[in-house]
Amino acid sequence: MDKFIDVHCHVLPSVDDGSKSMEQSLNMVKIAAEENIGAMILTPHYHPAKGSHNIENWRDTLEFLKKETCRVGIDMEFYLGTEIFYTQDVPDNILNGKVITMAGSDYVLVEFRTETEYSYIKSAVYDIISSGKTPIIAHIERYMCLLDKAERIEELRDKGAVIQVNASSIIGDMGFSVKRFLKKLLKKGFIDLIGTDAHSDNHRAPHMLDCFKYISKKFDEDYAYELMRYNALKLIANEEI
Repeated sequence: MDKFIDVHCHVLPSVDDGSKSMEQSLNMVKIAAEENIGAMILTPHYHPAKGSHNIENWRDTLEFLKKETCRVGIDMEFYLGTEIFYTQDVPDNILNGKVITMAGSDYVLVEFRTETEYSYIKSAVYDIISSGKTPIIAHIERYMCLLDKAERIEELRDKGAVIQVNASSIIGDMGFSVKRFLKKLLKKGFIDLIGTDAHSDNHRAPHMLDCFKYISKKFDEDYAYELMRYNALKLIANEEI
């Protein structure tokens, strides 16, 4: 069975609201391995209005996590990225190197407030693309302006955005109406990447297997792999998704 790639998770310890310790991070990595995840893009939060973000510390912490993962015998590949809370100065921060792109590629993972207006998201997509990067819109199922509006998802993709959804939402953790909407998006081919958005080793752990089984059953296995592995490989290789 080919390994999945988690493109969105908060496993890096003690840097945001995700893992609180190296011990918890190792537990999360162990769960991920058991869930058939073979690689993880670690995406600590970046919020321009919430203090400093020590990128060198993130890199040092990642190296320590790699060593500890090897020490306990878990086979996992790691890449570094960022989940960027979008504000109007983000494109400049990307160009100035203040924000880490996804696995060193030209892709950037961006999130918004749940109540953000659609016009603001469209403007953000345009501004990021104008800066030479490709926006990945994180967990699109959370934004009220996009729920039950597949035509807006299509428009964002047509403008150049990549659409990411959380695995847990696809199998119903956000309720039936969200699950039904995401199934509609899957039918239309409007979802590009699936990640866990894992924050802990308990109620927000890095689970992907049930999502893979669901998509494989409702559609087919190749489609599930496309969303949970092949497109992520394109991201890492900085190829077009």
